[in-house]
Amino acid sequence: SGEWEMGYTATPEEYVRRARDFATAMKAADPSIQLVLSGAHFPVGFPQPNWNRDVLYPLYEHADFISMHHYIGHDYADDIRERHAEMGVTAVFEHLTEYMRLLEDAVDVVRQDIRLVNHDKGTPGKPIGIALDEYNPWYKTGDDPQCEDGLTEEYHLADSLLVAAYFGIFLRNADVLTLANMAQLVNTLPAVVCESGGKGFYRQGISYVQELFAASRGHTAIDVWADSPVREGSYYPSVPLLDVSASHDEASGEVLLYAVNRDPERPLSLEVACPAGPLTPHGVAMVGGGPLDAANTFAEPERITIRHRPADASTPLVVPPATVIRVRLCPGTAVCR
Repeated sequence: SGEWEMGYTATPEEYVRRARDFATAMKAADPSIQLVLSGAHFPVGFPQPNWNRDVLYPLYEHADFISMHHYIGHDYADDIRERHAEMGVTAVFEHLTEYMRLLEDAVDVVRQDIRLVNHDKGTPGKPIGIALDEYNPWYKTGDDPQCEDGLTEEYHLADSLLVAAYFGIFLRNADVLTLANMAQLVNTLPAVVCESGGKGFYRQGISYVQELFAASRGHTAIDVWADSPVREGSYYPSVPLLDVSASHDEASGEVLLYAVNRDPERPLSLEVACPAGPLTPHGVAMVGGGPLDAANTFAEPERITIRHRPADASTPLVVPPATVIRVRLCPGTAVCR
């Protein structure tokens, strides 16, 4: 927890002492309850470098999850709250797109912490998950003089593509990143903006990205390998322009392939190969394709939304600039039903 929150503890030792008392009482009241340990807010640059292991070892019997938080653009090396306006939307997008990779690296760091503790405890199969129980873009708030709390962020298309990058990370790490909650949904870092008194609402672009990926609910995440053009990074040596993830529906055999084109100017073509056999595309759903600073408003509530187009084996798969697409792929060469 943060210094501003009730129950804050500065050291892992104090946290362990208090958390053990709470966990024991809660499990006594309901043995089926699942508990989330308070993990490093973000393990890179955290004040206590070994926090996760320092709380996992003594609280191992109570641990079902360990938490992380991540607000792209708000914390650590990617913090641009004081300079995003002067940077411009394209430079902001390139900066934050690059630093989304730092989150995926951090997930792997926590994965290895869990694996190490499991081996030391002699139970390598114990399923301790990562709970990313707060995430979202968050760097523009405070600009709107009408917003007294500074938390009603206007999300642009660039932010929708960042949310698509979050979901790509979720799918690629679904074996351990088993719980993820967007914060906070309505009017505060909102997927939905509402007027007071029930006058109306509109969905921001990030909510359509959520809808796009929701089609994978109940599927099995599958490994993907992508050969993508790159651009030079400022932190990483290179940044892939194509972000790819996928899921598999075991009942129907279909694959949902997600691809995010991070190039705001050039389309990228997709060539799909599957070791298990050919896959035939049948329909594409997409979000994006406009200016990076495009946003939904009460006046234009569907400037960013989901659009559909047909696709088949004879049609090249192309991801337009600044767009995330979902391609439905079916096994074999026949047209999907």
